[in-house]
Amino acid sequence: QPEMRVLADEFDVICAAYFLEGDMVHLRERAASISHVGYPVPMGTRTKLRSAQAACFFAHAPEAAEAWLRNAVPPPSAENRERMQQGMGFVRENGYLALVRHPSLTEFDMPVSSIVRAETDDLPVMPLGTIDDAAVYPLAALMAPVFDARGKVDFCLLLAGFHFALTGAQMRETGAKLTAACNRISAFLAG
Repeated sequence: QPEMRVLADEFDVICAAYFLEGDMVHLRERAASISHVGYPVPMGTRTKLRSAQAACFFAHAPEAAEAWLRNAVPPPSAENRERMQQGMGFVRENGYLALVRHPSLTEFDMPVSSIVRAETDDLPVMPLGTIDDAAVYPLAALMAPVFDARGKVDFCLLLAGFHFALTGAQMRETGAKLTAACNRISAFLAG
């Protein structure tokens, strides 16, 4: 909780802990900055795992990723599968996942509750496979894994609610701080 509070306040975002339970993700804990006190996803919410999020949970477990892809209902499109693979590579290389707003969506009018409960693999975000430091990105969230003593992902921390687009360099800096926090939590869990 202290690590989550620092991240939420430093970046003026919500920091949420999502646990993977079968094919569902479960929001178990969160810290919100003052401008995000009314975050619309209630504590305890369980939603279907989507390929965009799966990239973070399965980046270090490709066999588990393939098993999930074989059994996912509905199955991710070929495009979403490719993005997931690129996102997994990005997590392995950088320690975190960057989720940007989908470029085909200029406005997304659906309420968050409808998005998280929809029976589709599509989300209004997509994982990045590469970042150009000088480019500006419509960042939706950053996500990083926390590992248990066996080196398996225990849960992921998600930073969401960024108020402005970020440059690639700013994303890298923020992602590095998120990853460092997750590494400290992992070390604590591993004893």
